[in-house]
Amino acid sequence: MNTIDRDLTLAHRLADAADAIALRHFATGCTAWRAKSDGSPVSAADEQIELALRARIQRERPGDAVLGEEFGNSGAGRRRWVIDAVDGTASFLAGEPEWSTLIALEDSGGIAAAARITRPALNWAGPSPTREVIPKPSTGTGTCHGALLVATGQLDAFLLLGAGPWDIAPLVPIIQAAGGSYDDLTVGPSTGSVSALFTNHALRHQILNASNHGF
Repeated sequence: MNTIDRDLTLAHRLADAADAIALRHFATGCTAWRAKSDGSPVSAADEQIELALRARIQRERPGDAVLGEEFGNSGAGRRRWVIDAVDGTASFLAGEPEWSTLIALEDSGGIAAAARITRPALNWAGPSPTREVIPKPSTGTGTCHGALLVATGQLDAFLLLGAGPWDIAPLVPIIQAAGGSYDDLTVGPSTGSVSALFTNHALRHQILNASNHGF
């Protein structure tokens, strides 16, 4: 097994570990949460998943760095795991299916492997959620699911503004493997906030041209 295959296997094992923790919290419907400084929620599941994945990476890849949404950057080197423990925490807490765990491995700045889990499977025609834990900023697609709908051909384009690297890195290889395009639209000095466009090739140049004119 070559290095890429070993890394991808580990990414899938990390996703399985995250899955077990997330579903345990999701099934109970009573996950504790608090508001972060930007007003967005962080749940106990977010923190438990990220800590568990960090511990496993430390055991199996002790020389690799880790960047996570909840606990920041640790370690140094050309290889760095990027983790979003629960992308779509508001949906997760509300008992809705629009959430995922996103995992990627950067190697010298490029994405070497990625994995994501979505549990339970999306059912857009399903019944309305019965839990009303916290208000959601919007209905419909979340950060990860907008890009995944592009990858599956259900959406032509998805523009993501003000995202973190953990929101973007795992989605890039998924979109590209599905035949779509990714463009970094970040303007000016980077402050850790990223703007990105996920789209199909047929519309990519039209949308980029529109964005250059103030879209």
